[in-house]
Amino acid sequence: MTRSGFHVCYTYSHTRVMKCSVTAWQGVAPDMTTTTDHKYIVRNNEILSGEPIIKGTRTPVRAIVENRRLGYQPEEIPHHLPHLTPAAVFGALSYYCDHRDEINRHIERNRVPAELIDPRARER
Repeated sequence: MTRSGFHVCYTYSHTRVMKCSVTAWQGVAPDMTTTTDHKYIVRNNEILSGEPIIKGTRTPVRAIVENRRLGYQPEEIPHHLPHLTPAAVFGALSYYCDHRDEINRHIERNRVPAELIDPRARER
């Protein structure tokens, strides 16, 4: 496939300017990745409906936060998610510190109701 064009746009959200790179490939939808004010965190409307994810992955920030809430130290998380670097994990936690309400909404929206969880899984 060949690159048929490239352009950069800027969007404004909550008084922050976010850079959006759009690369068009022949026969492939353009990359709609939007950078954030955190180096390792991006958004892409094609991935998890634009929920903040770790750059280059489909791993949402909420996954890192939930691992932390389960008691894993940040340095341990890459052992369970080997495609992540320690820097990306700390970047996700930093993003969470700056955007707690947003990430907590994503966590709540994705929570599985207790009555739907198999009792054998709850015993762990």
